[in-house]
Parts: sequence; structure tokens; C-alpha cells
Amino acid sequence: MRIKVVRIPPNVRCFNIKKIPYLLGPRGCIKMNYDARTVSVSNSVFFQPKLTIDQAIAFNQAALGVGLLFRVEINLKGLGYFVHEEGKNFIFRLGYSNHVIIPIPDIIFTELKKKKKIRFTSAHFNALTNFVTNIRGYRYPSIYKTKGIFYKEEKVVLKEGKKS
Repeated sequence: MRIKVVRIPPNVRCFNIKKIPYLLGPRGCIKMNYDARTVSVSNSVFFQPKLTIDQAIAFNQAALGVGLLFRVEINLKGLGYFVHEEGKNFIFRLGYSNHVIIPIPDIIFTELKKKKKIRFTSAHFNALTNFVTNIRGYRYPSIYKTKGIFYKEEKVVLKEGKKS
């Protein structure tokens, strides 16, 4: 199934440069990775050739991102778990003998709240979720203790330990 018309928010513009669609909004500009001619009429965009479903989903996410921005917050829970920012790097102390140094991509904006809370914002949904998932990979939430890297509203059901 292919899609010809995609609706975009009113504060987002779509235009072409050499057959490649771009989205421009108050929060940034995104270049799409496929060739297609576009024609914008009010808040609808017509594509020639038609988009696949995956391309249409990516286009909708990009339109929302440049219009509103995507946000993800994570919390570090555990004794000795801290983070601080040095330039364009995060330095995590997660209970390992060495610090974990993670470079921050240019398309992701960060806000460090205290030493254990981080807010990430970006117009690129996939880049944002991949970056946060990679950070969580260093310390997933423990199912026996409430330790690890949690999403803001995440709840973990604790398991019982061994019964003696």
C-alpha cells in the first residue's frame, strides 16, 4: 500500500531541494532520505511517487518533531550513580570501576537536573530513542532492587529474593 497525501501541522512547511523533501518548523529543519516531488496545499502534502507506509510514518514523526520536539527523561537510581556533563560528553558513574563516557550527538539537546536526572529533547524521534536506549543499556533497571537507569514514569515490579 502506498500513500499519496500526508497531513502536517499548520506551523510546519514542506519544500523540495533537488527532489529531496525538507521539513521546516519552529524547532528545526529535517532532510528526508528519499527522492520525491512534493506539493504543499495548506496543511497537506502531496507526493509523487507515492510513499510507502514506513516513509509516511517517518515523515509524520519528522513533522511532529520540527513542530513540537520529542522529550524523554531518565532518572539514575542507586547508591553512587551520578552523571555530569563535560563539553559535549556525559560522564556516568554507574558502579563500574571506570567512568562511562558517552558523546552527545549534535541533534539532541540535554538538560541536566541535579546529578541524577537528565532531560533529552530532539526533533529526530528515532535518534532520540536510540540514544536513550544505548544509555539505558549500561544499567538496566534491576528486578530485585530499585537500581539502574529508569524512564521518568517507569515502574518496576520487584521480584522476591530466595526464600530460606
